[in-house]
Amino acid sequence: MSRFIGKHDLPPLLHAANHWKKACLLNNGSVFSERQLWTPKNLTLIEKLFVNNPDEGDNTFFEKLKEQLGTKHPDVLCLAAEMLWLLSLPSLNVSRKTKVNNVITVWEWSGRGLHPDHVLLSEKALAGYARTGVSYNTNRWREMAYLIDITKGIIALPEPQRKRLLSDGWRLAQWLEERAQSRRQLRHILLFLLFPDDFERIASGVHRLKIVSAFDNVAVSALRKMQLIEVDKKLMAIRQRMEKSLGTKDIDFYLSPLVEVWRNRDKEADVDLASRIAQEEEEREQEIADDDELEKTIRVQLIKARFGHGIYRRKLAEVEKACRVTHVSDKRFLTASHIKPWRDCETQNECLDGNNGLWLAPHIDRLFDHGWITFDPKGELVCFDVCTQEILETWNIELPVNIGKLNKSQQRYMQFHRDYVYQMGRFYKNKVNEVEDIQSSVKC
Repeated sequence: MSRFIGKHDLPPLLHAANHWKKACLLNNGSVFSERQLWTPKNLTLIEKLFVNNPDEGDNTFFEKLKEQLGTKHPDVLCLAAEMLWLLSLPSLNVSRKTKVNNVITVWEWSGRGLHPDHVLLSEKALAGYARTGVSYNTNRWREMAYLIDITKGIIALPEPQRKRLLSDGWRLAQWLEERAQSRRQLRHILLFLLFPDDFERIASGVHRLKIVSAFDNVAVSALRKMQLIEVDKKLMAIRQRMEKSLGTKDIDFYLSPLVEVWRNRDKEADVDLASRIAQEEEEREQEIADDDELEKTIRVQLIKARFGHGIYRRKLAEVEKACRVTHVSDKRFLTASHIKPWRDCETQNECLDGNNGLWLAPHIDRLFDHGWITFDPKGELVCFDVCTQEILETWNIELPVNIGKLNKSQQRYMQFHRDYVYQMGRFYKNKVNEVEDIQSSVKC
């Protein structure tokens, strides 16, 4: 059973996905209306207008989409909006406001209205369960093309066959295995959303392989040769072993005590917050480096941004002039720090956005990047614990410290820092003993 994901409230999101399956895949209906939107006719039209009519220009995804779909087919525009809604369901690191704005913007191209307070646009329905990364969001058009392909295929099936397919997760997984582009992240996302008792919430193909490799002691290179469904089965077997070993079904591969097992390359190494962060960043860098769908120049700039170099450093200099804590202005002695960590950025723009940064002295950057300090909406420096305060005092930084007003974009990124980065140390300290226990269990 894969429904436990820590503090996140999963049932409303799963209810939304189940509504989509029943209303749209089984009855050709709609997520938000009483119209028949998910029909063979509309899916054929959107395939013609979007998939078979690529726009390779420099405009944004939404500018291209509007141009591709035109205004002649209102139902197709509403269908596209519902597809974007579905694509947004897993993302923890995209705000509900952004998700709703995207869906309503496309829906309203049809000339029809959609109320932002619709229950399937609520905070709970759009809460997400995974931090989708740069690749998923940069390649949104590819994920959407994949969604069009598979839903067109499902809806083309005779009704009895369609019902059988959508009532059995393993049957659906095998069917997806035989489709083109079966290795898209959306494949893993849909299987979890529709069959959370059989499939894990892991959207990253790299993470799936790393987990199986760590728990089953199998080389990643060997796992790459397997069918995706075989990896799914291995993940289920690992879960069943760990549930029995730990005596609980409330486990998750992204939470302690399991996460440290597969994210430590050297299982004998100490569990350390700094190395955990470094490993997450190395994994993200490898994903970017291996993504042949990104232009080489973009890959280079995204990787440089990890270390505060390249275009990102230049853009930050246009926004910030000095370290707001130490007031040092000589950039040779400052770190171009991301507010929303590079490892969590969901788009190229977030990675390279000068507003997503602060110039910080290296020792301050260390505390900020690791979640020991953050800044409240009024600019006040907030410490995680007394220990952190004492460190700042040792460095002759006297509290209270106020860094002044941040612009609106910086405030948005800082909210993410407060929600997801600050207090990361507490999670680590409380779990060290559990990690040691589970690592011993895996070795046995």
